[in-house]
Amino acid sequence: MNFKRITSEDGLSQTTVEYMFQDSRGYIWIGTDDGLNRYNGSEFKVYKYREDSPDSITGNYIIGIAEDNDNNIWVATTVGLNKIDPKTDEVKTYVSGEDGCNLSNNNITELLIDSLGDLYVATADGLNKYNKETDNFERLYYSEKEDILSSQVIYSIVEDVYGNYWIGTINGLNKVIKETNEIIKYYSDGRKNCISDNFIYDLYADDQGYLWVGTGNNGLNKINIKSNEIIQYLYDPNNNKSLAGKEVRSILRDSRGILWIATNNGLCRLDEERNEFLTFKSKIYDLQSIISDDVLSLMEDSSGTIWVGTSKGISMFNPENSFYNYRNDPFDENSISENFIYGIYEDKDGYLWVGTRREGLNIIDRKNGNIKRIKYEGIAYYRDIINTIPSNNIRDITGIDNEIWIATEKGLSKYDKNTKEFTNYFSDPNDSNSLISDDVKSLYLDDKGLLWIGTDLGVCTFDRKESFTNISEVFEDNNINASWVFDIIKDKDGVMWFACGFNNGLISFNTKTKEMNNYKNIENDASSLSFNTVNTLAIDSKNNLWVGTRYGLNKFNKESETSRDILKKKDYLTIL
Repeated sequence: MNFKRITSEDGLSQTTVEYMFQDSRGYIWIGTDDGLNRYNGSEFKVYKYREDSPDSITGNYIIGIAEDNDNNIWVATTVGLNKIDPKTDEVKTYVSGEDGCNLSNNNITELLIDSLGDLYVATADGLNKYNKETDNFERLYYSEKEDILSSQVIYSIVEDVYGNYWIGTINGLNKVIKETNEIIKYYSDGRKNCISDNFIYDLYADDQGYLWVGTGNNGLNKINIKSNEIIQYLYDPNNNKSLAGKEVRSILRDSRGILWIATNNGLCRLDEERNEFLTFKSKIYDLQSIISDDVLSLMEDSSGTIWVGTSKGISMFNPENSFYNYRNDPFDENSISENFIYGIYEDKDGYLWVGTRREGLNIIDRKNGNIKRIKYEGIAYYRDIINTIPSNNIRDITGIDNEIWIATEKGLSKYDKNTKEFTNYFSDPNDSNSLISDDVKSLYLDDKGLLWIGTDLGVCTFDRKESFTNISEVFEDNNINASWVFDIIKDKDGVMWFACGFNNGLISFNTKTKEMNNYKNIENDASSLSFNTVNTLAIDSKNNLWVGTRYGLNKFNKESETSRDILKKKDYLTIL
C-alpha cells in the first residue's frame, strides 16, 4: 500500500501526532506535542500557547479535539481545555481554579460529544460534563467515601450504539448502563472471560454492537455488548499474523467496515473472518511505506482517506484508490522473492500466482497478506526433480479449474491444487508426442481448454492429458518462422495471434480455415507494424487487437473485414 506523508517540512508544527479530527467545514485539526494545526489541504494554521496573549490556547501538548452542535472546536491539552469559535477564531480557555472553572483536573485525556450533543471531559482525575447554560462543569461518578469508578485516572470514554457509556481508566474498564446508570466494572483478573489488561488506553464502539478495547500493556479486546463475550487479541513475537504490538493507541472501523489498529509497532488491519492481522510497517528504503511504526492516532476523512498519526508525522492512504505494492524485502520472508516479474495469474480462489525472472514462483493470498515462495533449489538435475518447478526462471502462468500451468526456461510445469503436486513436462527428440522445446516462453488456454505453448522453437498444443501436437510444420508450410513466441491470444473470430521475437513479427492463424499470415514492419510505411519484435498482445471489448512491440504500441482494427483485406489497406494499423 502506498502512503503519502505529511511532516514538519510541509508546515506541521511538530511531528508527534496525538490526535486528528475533521470538522463539519472540512478542516483537518491535528494535535501534536507542540501545537494545534488546522489544515485546509494545502496550508497549515498553527495555534500555540503564548505567555503574552490571553487569547491563545492553554498549552501546546494536544490530547483531543471535538466539535459540538454549535460547531465550536474543543481542544484538550495537558494544562486545560479550550473552545475555538469557528466564526471569529477566538479562543476561550477553561483552567481549573481560574475564573470560577471547576474542571476536576487540567490534564485532559479525552473528549466526547455524545448522541445528545453533550460534552464529556475525561481527565487525569475524574470525568466532567459541560453545562452550556452555566458555561461550567459538573464532576461525575465521584465520591470521597467510595470508589464509584475503577479509577479516577481516565484515559478514554465512548458511547456505544445502545446508549451506554464506557469509561477506560488506568485500573480497569467501566460500563455505565443507560437505563439504570448502574456501573459494571471489568478487570484483567485471570478469569476466562476477562479483558487482557487493566490499563485502558483507547476505546472504540462500532455500529455492529462491539466495543473494542485497546490497552496500554497487553493488546486488544473485543467485547460483545449484548452477550458480554470477550475476545483477546494479543501480541505474539513468533506469529507475524498476530497483533503487531502490546500497546494499542487508537482504533478505527472505516466506512468500508475495515478495522484498523494503531500500535507501538506498526499499523494493523484485522481480518475478522480469520482473526489475523496484516501489519504495515515503516521501511527506511521505501518512502511510500508508513512513516513510522510508532502509531499514535487514526482518522478517516470525508473522502475515505485514512490518516495515520505517528511520532514522525502523518501517513495518508485510501484503501480503495491505493496500489498495493508487492516488493522483495530482504528482511521479510513474507515478501515476494524478486522484483523482476514474469507472469501473473489469478486462480479461481483469488490467489495470485506471480513468476519472477530468477527467483521462482510466489503465491499471494491477498485476504491475509501471506506469500508462499516456491523455488527450484538446484539439488538435482532439473529433469529429475520431484514436486517442484524445474527452473526459477518463470516466463508465463495460466490456469483452469484446479490446474495451474507454469512456463519456465526448462520445461512446462502443472500444479494440481487438489493433490498439491507438480507434474513437469519436457522435450524429447525421440518422442513426437512431447513438448517441442524446454524453453517455454508463453501459454494460452483457449475456450475449449486446449493449452497453446509458445517456445523458442515454435508452437505446440497440449490437451492437458497426454497429447502434444506440434503445429510448427503449418508455419513452415507457409514459409513463416514462428520461433521465440512471446505471447499468444485468440480473438472473438477464432483467430489465434502469436507475438514473435527476433524480427519474426506478428502471426495470425485461423483455426477454422487454417489460413496463416505474417505481419511485419514495412520500411517507410508508417501504417505497418512499428517493429518486428513483438512482446505482448491484447484483445479489447470491440475485438481490436493491440500489439506491443519493442518500439511502440499498435492497434489493429479488424472488426468488419478479414485480416488479409485490411492488411492490404494502408490504414490498417495505428501506431500509438
